[in-house]
Amino acid sequence: MVSSNLQFIPDPTYYVESKDCVLWLDTSKIDKLLEQEDPFYIRLNGGIRSQDKYNNISRLVGTGTPLKMPHLAYDQRLKIIGLLDGRHRFAFLRDNGIDKIPFTMDRNTARVLKSKLN
Repeated sequence: MVSSNLQFIPDPTYYVESKDCVLWLDTSKIDKLLEQEDPFYIRLNGGIRSQDKYNNISRLVGTGTPLKMPHLAYDQRLKIIGLLDGRHRFAFLRDNGIDKIPFTMDRNTARVLKSKLN
């Protein structure tokens, strides 16, 4: 089991404070949504395309290094929400019992996400 004292930081590659936001989401709710909508969804305890990435996250967590927050994005054409970045981080945290995870996303994705989760 992973400690719930994890530190998270936004990834500056995807997060711009003036236009994006951070939401702490219930892992089980977002997992159900991603399973339905994200074509690259990683199944619970399996389906890891890159086991090396998953193992690297385990090592990183063990050092106490802050993890970059996964980034969610809404595809307006396909009308789906998916992980633009952080798929393996999300899977690792979910598989290790973390029940709330912070995600970065733009404000439109946050609005759509709120309606999909309610």
